[in-house]
Amino acid sequence: MVRLTITLSDEDRSIWTELALVTAVHPSETEEFLAARCLAWCLRWEEGIQLSNGVSDTDEPAVSVRALDGELTSWIEVGLPEPDRLHKAAKRAPRVSVFPHRATGPWRERCRAAKVHKASSIEVVEFGTEFLTWVASTMHGRSRWDLWVSMGEVRIAIDGQERAVTPRVSALDDPLEV
Repeated sequence: MVRLTITLSDEDRSIWTELALVTAVHPSETEEFLAARCLAWCLRWEEGIQLSNGVSDTDEPAVSVRALDGELTSWIEVGLPEPDRLHKAAKRAPRVSVFPHRATGPWRERCRAAKVHKASSIEVVEFGTEFLTWVASTMHGRSRWDLWVSMGEVRIAIDGQERAVTPRVSALDDPLEV
């Protein structure tokens, strides 16, 4: 079980709030996957956001946002979901994002070959393995996160240690960089 107390200061979206996130950790979930899942929840935070029941909940996204009427407004995947899952997501929700927990090259190629529905509007937010590994190394029991977002840069202080990264944000079908 991970319990996070989060101060979120997102200048890019004009959000300043205190949050609490409590989540179970599935035995098959890597630390980097957990870090990406918690960062996705924070960086997409808005009223109606929720975590799924975990990796065993195969019909729901890892993180979702629902309107007051229950309508799914944002499907947020963590890791490297199969192309058919993203295809389904793009048909069910107006906004789809993916927060990978490791390198995306071969996965993007598989998605391109599968011709995922609305691939050009699916947003992929990549932090890089060094940053995710560091965040993962701090996640144990209870932690305090101070998270700032400004002009695309994400700066996080966790229990007195601080790091910053500017995630690579691209469309699923963007060409790979050489």
